[in-house]
Amino acid sequence: MADGNLVSTNPSYTFVVTSNCNLEANFAYIGGGTPFPGVIDGRFTINPNGDQVYFSKGNLQYFCSITAPQWRFAEHQYDYVTFDGDAYSENSNKWIDLFGWGTSGWNCGWIYVGGIGYQPFYQPWDTDNYLSETGLSHYFFGNDLTGFYANADWGVYNAISNGGNQAGLWRTLTMDEWAYIFYTRNTVSGIRYVKACVNNTNGVILLPDDWSNNYYNLSSTNTYDVSFNSNIIANSQWGTLEQHGAVFLPAAGYRFGTSVSDVNSEGSYWSATHDYHYGMNYNAFSWYFSGLYMYSKSLINFMGLSVRLVHDVD
Repeated sequence: MADGNLVSTNPSYTFVVTSNCNLEANFAYIGGGTPFPGVIDGRFTINPNGDQVYFSKGNLQYFCSITAPQWRFAEHQYDYVTFDGDAYSENSNKWIDLFGWGTSGWNCGWIYVGGIGYQPFYQPWDTDNYLSETGLSHYFFGNDLTGFYANADWGVYNAISNGGNQAGLWRTLTMDEWAYIFYTRNTVSGIRYVKACVNNTNGVILLPDDWSNNYYNLSSTNTYDVSFNSNIIANSQWGTLEQHGAVFLPAAGYRFGTSVSDVNSEGSYWSATHDYHYGMNYNAFSWYFSGLYMYSKSLINFMGLSVRLVHDVD
């Protein structure tokens, strides 16, 4: 626009200046793709203020290598790494996807408790699970993976290769945000989540705020105490849901040390929130679900859980 008159609709416009004029350029996102690299094109409200996020296209994964480490999102939402006990080491040259809380790779330094120095666990492959050491590690991080401790958040500290490949673009949901998405937000369809089996993988489907019931017929909606078989969705059918912004959280189990359990029967996803417990900040919250339950879970052990990052909607 020049002095209120439309002069061009091309993305590039060149002109010769002959006199003073007022220029206005208008930009808009055109559909047909995702609004940011690595996101699923569905918006989820996370608090009463109306703030929204996009979810990443899959669970977070890390390639253990001294010479070529890499972070990425899984290729498909239902993907998780088949467990291999020797994968959790600094240079295994294998992908892993069950991480201890705050293991972004950020070295927060030594801490001192009672005059004794301790090195917190912070590497993605860490497998330590001793109660006292875990407590000291979590105690150092303070209340949340935010503020001064934001670098302990996987998405804040690391560049995700298929998610913009730049640090600071992603983050982990707080526990209040997880709970708001599942139990509080208002949606066009009235559906927030369902239990499901997608491509033979058990888990939970989150539906975006603008989901329409016309897209796909779902059963046992907003109900936590039903089996994953309540909605059996083939890979060929899943594309329809994903196209309209559906998010799938696979039940990838959990890791204790180098031992993985309950794969395809339960899922646990880290939050950025810490629990204040008996005068010390050493419990970390996760969002847990199984075939019968769904709730926020406070963990004191150095467990390896799934990580699903989000990107804030501007």
